[in-house]
Amino acid sequence: MERNSRFQRAFARGTERIIFSAVGGRNALRTLCFAISSNAAENNGTFTCASAGTIPATATEMGSGTGLYNIAPCLVTEYLAAMPDDPSDADAVWTSETSYATGYTILRNATTGAITIAAPSAELSVVISITR
Repeated sequence: MERNSRFQRAFARGTERIIFSAVGGRNALRTLCFAISSNAAENNGTFTCASAGTIPATATEMGSGTGLYNIAPCLVTEYLAAMPDDPSDADAVWTSETSYATGYTILRNATTGAITIAAPSAELSVVISITR
């Protein structure tokens, strides 16, 4: 019985990641996709982010540190109040546009142009992602 309860709690936390975020209780992955789509819509269909450059072709965490994709300056205030962060990633934190780590990854398929945002810290080995 205890094992089932642990599974249910872990499943609920995974659902929280899909449905809620630290920003307004909204779906974090969809919120990020909407913000990116809004940016692209205002730039003739092309996502534009001078601080980060082109969306990477390999999964890269969105954050302000070295080796991360620094997307916040292109989304925060214009499309988001703050960057959402993954509740299951102990290192995910939002302080400001210059100090953050979301715990979420982003990639752009070089062939199709589709953008995928994922939560790689998902529990129960569940793949949580959204592609547009």
